[in-house]
Order: sequence, then structure tokens, then C-alpha cells
Amino acid sequence: MVLTRLVVLLLLSVLLGACASQPSGRVVAVSAPSGPNGSVNDRATHMARVPAMPAVAQQYLAQARQAIDETRYDKAQVLLGKSQRLSPGHPEIYLAWGRLHSERGDWHRAEQMYRRAQSLSPPNSKFYREAKERLSRLP
Repeated sequence: MVLTRLVVLLLLSVLLGACASQPSGRVVAVSAPSGPNGSVNDRATHMARVPAMPAVAQQYLAQARQAIDETRYDKAQVLLGKSQRLSPGHPEIYLAWGRLHSERGDWHRAEQMYRRAQSLSPPNSKFYREAKERLSRLP
């Protein structure tokens, strides 16, 4: 009976601790283009979130980029998968996936990855612009 209560208290403290923690992620400020009348609302800065990437995911991503540079595509695929599991909503990983597919000549899949990177990125962010640039270079 005492053991059961301790287990329940432990589980509750873990759950409450997770609820009380601050969300991770960095805030990216994105300026909206000015409208024709130049109103304050047209120039408002919009805040959008790009999820923070854990250090381990960043390491896997860097290793994957190196593997792509060295045309070790199978290794790059494994490393990108590991990075994506740790940080599934980060547009930078989808940019790398797009590059991998592009290097392999799979233009359709590369396009899908670049479009996914765009959809996860705030407009006018560096990730959005990079995805747009890479899409424009696809055959």
C-alpha cells in the first residue's frame, strides 16, 4: 500500500514537472512586407517559432551533410533519420533531405522535402528562402 502511494506520487511529480517546464524553441522575428498605404499594421513584426534542435540532432545533421559531400548517401540517410527522430519539425533537416534526394537525382522527392521545409519555416526566414532557392534550381 505504501509502495503504491510512493509510485503514484512519483509519477505525479514527473508529470507535473514536465507540465511546468518551459517550452524549448527559439523565436524568430519575421517582418511582414509593407502594404501600399504603409500602415503600422502592414509593417507589424510577426513572431513565429522554429523548434530548437537538440545538440545531438545538430551533430547528426552535420555528419549527414559531410556524408552527402563525400557521396556516402546511405550513411547520410541513416544520419538524417536519426536527426529527424530527435527534431522532427525542424526545417533544416528537410533541407538536408532535399539535398540528399537532389544529389541522387530524385527530383520529385527533393521537391517534396524542400516544400516541407518551406511549410515548417516562417515566411522570409533563412530556411524558407533557402528552400525557395533550391526549388528554383531543380530541373
